[in-house]
Amino acid sequence: MSQFAVFGLGAFGQRMVEELMRSGNEVIVVDRDTAMLDDFQNQATVCYGIDVVKEDVVRQKIPASIDAAIVDLGNKSEASILLTSYLKKMGVAQIIVKAESDEMAEVLSMVGATRVVFPGRDIAISLTAQLLSPSLLRFMAIGGGLVIAQMIIPERFVGLRLIDSNIRSEYNVNILAWKEERGDDFTIITPEHVFSKDEVILALLEEERISDFSQQLERDSSPGVLRNLFQLFFKAE
Repeated sequence: MSQFAVFGLGAFGQRMVEELMRSGNEVIVVDRDTAMLDDFQNQATVCYGIDVVKEDVVRQKIPASIDAAIVDLGNKSEASILLTSYLKKMGVAQIIVKAESDEMAEVLSMVGATRVVFPGRDIAISLTAQLLSPSLLRFMAIGGGLVIAQMIIPERFVGLRLIDSNIRSEYNVNILAWKEERGDDFTIITPEHVFSKDEVILALLEEERISDFSQQLERDSSPGVLRNLFQLFFKAE
């Protein structure tokens, strides 16, 4: 069982607590607003109503051995920076911090954040790409400017072997795996794989090319795509 600490109960922080608890993990919840903590007393492993700008208090309550810390202190930039630096000095392995601006993200990275997130911006980018690109089902950033994208195979490639499709040379995209549209599990793709209608592929490509690539591979929308857009929209903050 993994152990996490969530600092701040903004929309992002609350969602992280809920998802981590649902997966059966130990979660330490920290927020100065004790009224906010009341809603999580029966969900979290332990709740602390402490001031996170006090380093000695943070060290006393939070074990350095936690698997990750998630920080969502809203627009309290100074507190986010201080807390991130404390967690870094403590040796916390992963420090994920919500930022409000690119400048803030740069500072957080400098003081120890291993990952900086922009929940609202990330959802907007993802939703825009999907709205403009019907074949794109979803994608996930994996760092280094790369994403793994899940999309329906365009009709122009149906009947072709991967090795003959020239997807990599023409689009600079690597196809990793495939599955049937209604299937659950992906299968590692081979050069000899022949694409079939309504297959879903898992592709590795640069994030800045996601919209251009998926729009180049035109395809009519499907109910599956619309369901994913609906779910993504109503999970947005």
